[in-house]
Amino acid sequence: MSLPDAATADILQKLAQALAFFVGSLWVLLNYLLDRTHIRRLQLSLDTTVLKKENRYDLIIAISVNNPGRTNVEITREGSGIMIFELTRNDGVANVRDSQWDDEGAVAVDIFTGNMSREGYMSIEPGLTVKEERLILLPAREAVFLLRLRVLRKRSWLRYPRRTWNTTKVIMIGQ
Repeated sequence: MSLPDAATADILQKLAQALAFFVGSLWVLLNYLLDRTHIRRLQLSLDTTVLKKENRYDLIIAISVNNPGRTNVEITREGSGIMIFELTRNDGVANVRDSQWDDEGAVAVDIFTGNMSREGYMSIEPGLTVKEERLILLPAREAVFLLRLRVLRKRSWLRYPRRTWNTTKVIMIGQ
């Protein structure tokens, strides 16, 4: 009589372990998918100040990149930077995308060059904010400029495809 009780207890124990394993696996999977702790994310900020100096304008660009996620993000020098475009015509277009920007005379400015490794990569830890300022000399005339900040993540063959983060800002000088 004790033999069937022991066999039943063994079967119940194995079923409880299997159920606990299944529920635990489901819990981890739901946390992974719903909390999205695996997704790398950055918040970009682009602030500008224009100063008039004699016959020119000085543009001070303050860049801020924040990693609010829970995973480390490695960015690359190649493909990251600020592009500055000048408005070629002003016909009263209300939408910035419909405006014509001078792609030929665009200025490219590298970012975070002092923080990059020799290989051209920089790591931004979770909760870290990296800031940098750049000084750009602009012509002494009225103009409208489009600033486009682009940050490119280092390519990883193991998990994720290449990802970019972008932000833009339009500034007017001489008015």
